[in-house]
Amino acid sequence: MTRPLKSWLSIEDQIQQLADRGMQIPDHAQAEHALATIGYYRLSGYWYPYREPDPSDPYRRLDTFLPGTDFSEVIDLYDFDRALKTQVLHGIERVEVAFRSRIGYLIGKHGALAHTDPTRFRSTFDHAKWWGTAQRRINRARGRDETVDHHDKYYGGDIPIWVLTDLLDFSDLSMLYAGMIANDQKELAQWFKVTVAPDASQSARRAWARRPPLVNWLEHLTIVRNICAHHGRLWNRQLTPLGVPLRIHHLPVFLRGRRDVRPNASRCAPDRASVRHDLRH
Repeated sequence: MTRPLKSWLSIEDQIQQLADRGMQIPDHAQAEHALATIGYYRLSGYWYPYREPDPSDPYRRLDTFLPGTDFSEVIDLYDFDRALKTQVLHGIERVEVAFRSRIGYLIGKHGALAHTDPTRFRSTFDHAKWWGTAQRRINRARGRDETVDHHDKYYGGDIPIWVLTDLLDFSDLSMLYAGMIANDQKELAQWFKVTVAPDASQSARRAWARRPPLVNWLEHLTIVRNICAHHGRLWNRQLTPLGVPLRIHHLPVFLRGRRDVRPNASRCAPDRASVRHDLRH
């Protein structure tokens, strides 16, 4: 059943609504400033865990808050998430730059324009779709990027892969890696030390050959990167596992080698572990 949209509320009405639902607001000025500069909707993700559970449905929360819920604690969570995203984005930046460099180097060995040849990729890879996206990235950079203008002037507009990797979005690179032939994927994964676990079964090894873990990691890092870059909420964020947690426990950096603790597959612990692993190699 379709519900009507909620009505607009002034800042004062928002504060009153929170108070009516049981949230303690000891500092009215802090609440007013936070709601004006951060926003009710954005902050709602941080106070959601403080909402009382619905006794008739374990998957729902009521509008009322648990006793003792304090607005200042919500702001503390928001500030923690900001610091978390800064650290995560710093790590992802280093992984991203290294990945751009290595994929350009690896594909470039087959020729400066090897990326334009669909036979160099998996038969299941939609090369035409990817190449169309890549050309749009190149066109986007024309007149704005000196390197692209230089290649337009002196090389007929042909852009070598080691230049193109800096023009593509990270998601484009992730898609490119997913479409590379198995040997090229394996070589790049080995450089990052993302290999099949020593005790992996034969079926796991075959699955690795069909879709290496690095493919999943890159897809996950792309999602997390975009959340951080667009100031979304990373803390307590529900993420699609994409098969990452099944292969992450053999990493020595995971929780300092503790194998008795399993991360929540849908949260960002696996992503932080994968970034930390990649930064060490």
